[in-house]
Amino acid sequence: MAQVSVRLDGGDVGSTTDDGGEFRIGPVTAGPHRLRISRLDYEETELSGILVRPERDTRVLVELVPAPVPLRAMEVRGTVHPPSPDIHGSARAFTSHEIRRAPGAIGDVFRVLQGVPGVGVPSGLRNDVIARGGSPDENLVLVDGFEFPGPSHFASQGTGAAG
Repeated sequence: MAQVSVRLDGGDVGSTTDDGGEFRIGPVTAGPHRLRISRLDYEETELSGILVRPERDTRVLVELVPAPVPLRAMEVRGTVHPPSPDIHGSARAFTSHEIRRAPGAIGDVFRVLQGVPGVGVPSGLRNDVIARGGSPDENLVLVDGFEFPGPSHFASQGTGAAG
């Protein structure tokens, strides 16, 4: 059995068993010694009168008696916090003044958005935006608090307003 603590004469000199249950303590003076053997979930055992002879290995065979550590009941409690009023992953609002004054935007809110960190564009020929790696159709666009489902100037490439 591995990980069994073996202490010589109840002191600090000792060892731990390997996977085969073997250990080595040395050098040890010749004469009688006492071993204290312990491992979690087993009764501590003490062997006295272990005779160590000069220049010879001393073998000790010990059978440990199981003694499981009693565990107390444990109660885990969690606290549920009310959801945050801001359920957006991220949101950004622009005033009409900001849209008109943004350089290179030509009054187009999507061109203003393209300059915001975390926002990209699929093509320079369209005004779609990609927010944080999503796709253009994953963006919710609100105008004065109302959902605006088709914010792109052109529904698809090559189409335009009938004139």
